[in-house]
Amino acid sequence: MVKQMPKRYWGLSVGEAAKYVPQARRGNFIAIGWNELPDLKAWAQREGEDQKRLWEEFRVFYKLRYPSDTLIQSGIQASQVWSFFIGMKPGDIVLVRESPKKKLHVAQVAGAYQFVAAPGDGCEYRHRRNVEWIRQDVEQQELPEGLKKSLHSRLTIFNLDKHRQAIEELMGVATGDDLVRVVLTRIEKLDPPQFEDFVGHLLGLAGLSVLITQRSGDKGVDIIGTLSAAGLAEITLNVQVKSIRSNVGIPEILQLRGTLGADGHGAFVTLTGFTKQAIAEAQAPGKKEIMLIDGEALADMILEHYEELSQEYKELLRLMKREVPLREQFATLR
Repeated sequence: MVKQMPKRYWGLSVGEAAKYVPQARRGNFIAIGWNELPDLKAWAQREGEDQKRLWEEFRVFYKLRYPSDTLIQSGIQASQVWSFFIGMKPGDIVLVRESPKKKLHVAQVAGAYQFVAAPGDGCEYRHRRNVEWIRQDVEQQELPEGLKKSLHSRLTIFNLDKHRQAIEELMGVATGDDLVRVVLTRIEKLDPPQFEDFVGHLLGLAGLSVLITQRSGDKGVDIIGTLSAAGLAEITLNVQVKSIRSNVGIPEILQLRGTLGADGHGAFVTLTGFTKQAIAEAQAPGKKEIMLIDGEALADMILEHYEELSQEYKELLRLMKREVPLREQFATLR
């Protein structure tokens, strides 16, 4: 199992006096100078090696290209480049300074290190990473004093991990019920066939072998899932999926129940909820029970399997897993 690395937080300047920030915002990238350095992809691909040894090799590599730097200068400069192509990871958060306007822009790293040999977008910097802009034109005066002071760093790239909580608040990070609403709002962007495919993908991650039925003439069944119980038995689940904005009523439940064979099971998935009558019908004594998965239950399934989702769905949902400090994981009992 691959160890999940904690999310990190960075400060960055794109050009002296932020002169390349407009190009970076338009092109959805961040970049650093040091154009005398060649493509560093080969170095980035070695990140799994012993980090101490790799760092010492890179320091020597850097000094050969900037021989006039003192040993101290060379170490400081090399460490900044190292942070950009080795330390920074997809999913990390970057505060991009725009000092002349006393503003900053918040971005999430969306890809690996890239080298653009001949930039044609007005930014001459060749060492880059793609980003997604989360929040732009933030007034620095809005920031907590500690974070504001850290942003005064003379370095091009610097770490802001100690300001994690302040940065998340700045980003307007949603948690709890707010998070559920955000997740469902983003899923609503899928059209009905896309939503069916998404639910099928999610059920597959939950352990079912999934078949998406034909779009027309499905007679109330959008997905057929099969669960094998240790090779001893198979359970068939007929699933109806609705992305409508209103609550699901009795007619839809009855239609689904009518598709079930003697040993079949049913489930209804919706982004919204179910009427009281529909819930009563689904759970009626003496009838086959229909499993009801409303928007909140669906959101919980998404969060449970988020790390396993395909990249296209991760890009749609744009969630980040919070690294909760150890002391915040516990509470005293009265």
